Amino acid sequence: MIHPIIFESQFCIFISEFSEKKIILMNIIDDACQLLERSFTPRVTKIFSLVGFLYVASRAVKSASTMIRSLPLPGYDLAQRYGVGSWALIVGIDSLGSALALQLAEKNFSLVLIDADPNLLNLTATKINQKVPEIEIKVIQADFVNSLQNEFFDQIFAQLGELDISVLVNATGISRPVGMFHWNSESEIMNALSCNIIPMTIFTRRLASAMLRRSEKSAIINLSSAAAIYPVPMLGIFSATKAYIDVLSRVLDTEAGSKIDVITVRPWNVKSVVSKKSPLKLFEVSSNTLAKSILRSLGRESSTAGTFRQTFQTFIGKAPIIRDYFTHYFYENEQNSNLSKQENILLI
Repeated sequence: MIHPIIFESQFCIFISEFSEKKIILMNIIDDACQLLERSFTPRVTKIFSLVGFLYVASRAVKSASTMIRSLPLPGYDLAQRYGVGSWALIVGIDSLGSALALQLAEKNFSLVLIDADPNLLNLTATKINQKVPEIEIKVIQADFVNSLQNEFFDQIFAQLGELDISVLVNATGISRPVGMFHWNSESEIMNALSCNIIPMTIFTRRLASAMLRRSEKSAIINLSSAAAIYPVPMLGIFSATKAYIDVLSRVLDTEAGSKIDVITVRPWNVKSVVSKKSPLKLFEVSSNTLAKSILRSLGRESSTAGTFRQTFQTFIGKAPIIRDYFTHYFYENEQNSNLSKQENILLI
């Protein structure tokens, strides 16, 4: 044990040395600031002002360009671009997936629809055939909660056979689990990962090779979410999986080159899923409107928020005060609706 007098003496020495070093450091910082101030001649100041102006101007031009490209401009003739008589594979047909299926059918693509709900599959196929009776439709029932099981995808691709698939739409996904991350059970988390990440990854992996061998171009549409770039509290797993889709899509767009048009879609609100009391109601769009906008952007853009309104929403959402407001709104809304789910689960 150190004697108290010795300890006090050593402590005083330490404080003294620390004070001396602090004074030296402050002197160095002061000298550096004075040197920097003297270096800022009028010419240097003008250069920095010019750099700042060019940066702001480039950001403004980029934002304006993004807004203009989101206007309802005419798109490509997709059947000619990707091959007349080819097939579109739509994985997940709830809401936006079914809207994209109908739009592709009207552009003379035959369809393969895959979903977990057999009733929804048959209903969607019937509605599309009533509007576009000349195209062929195949349906495959598959519950992607089981996507990690052995031979799950082998069974699906066996049913696809040798179809010339030129367009892949990865639209499967669930928003559950909802609530604080530590409220969610491991089974809920695994179900979300199995539905939101695995199908998109495996379907893209298996079809990309065949698409690259085609003589015509091909396309991959990956449905992400605005939650990929603006994470939503109480929807952490959903936000994280959508960010995965967004990042992988951008990588694929670079790797595939000009042979495959890859587009990641980061929409905000669709009318079917937004509360009437939501402050975002001004920006919400129908799934049909969004689907038309996506297909107009296909081949021209590698990412889109969807419509002009939703692109504008993404733009203003970059302002910290707006972003913080919506984050707070979503957090409070989801927290109030999920308080009953609290289980006080301890994270280890």
